[in-house]
Amino acid sequence: MTETIATRAAAHLRQPVRAVIAVILLATALTIVQQTPAEAGATNCDIGSGKVCLYKNSSYSTGGIYRYGGSDPDYGNGFWLPDTQYLHCWVNCDLNDSVSSIKNRGNFMNTKHYKDKDYEGDFWYIGRNKEFDFWGNSLNNELSSHKWVW
Repeated sequence: MTETIATRAAAHLRQPVRAVIAVILLATALTIVQQTPAEAGATNCDIGSGKVCLYKNSSYSTGGIYRYGGSDPDYGNGFWLPDTQYLHCWVNCDLNDSVSSIKNRGNFMNTKHYKDKDYEGDFWYIGRNKEFDFWGNSLNNELSSHKWVW
């Protein structure tokens, strides 16, 4: 008789577990379907993302967005892949002398963007959750490195 009660109890508990798993899978599928690639790219440089985003074009427009979570001492020793929405680029993405606008979406720190590699030469300071378009500025298409600073 004990075996029958245990078997019934186990069978009774499986139904709610299956229902919970089904709900989780459905919610995950709906989230993936609802987010188009354009929407995914648009949210990658939102305030609070913890990244600094460097754009090859002015006015934060398409043409390549590079997201960094860390510093980069030399933009000239990497590679660049054209992408009209965004590109996850962690370090060295051949941005040397081609950055035209920047958004700092860091959660705690500011960024300094330098004309020369290894954090040398003239620099531009961008505060946390600020942005700057270099169009008409002497540093437009001249930046070669950046680092996070307090």
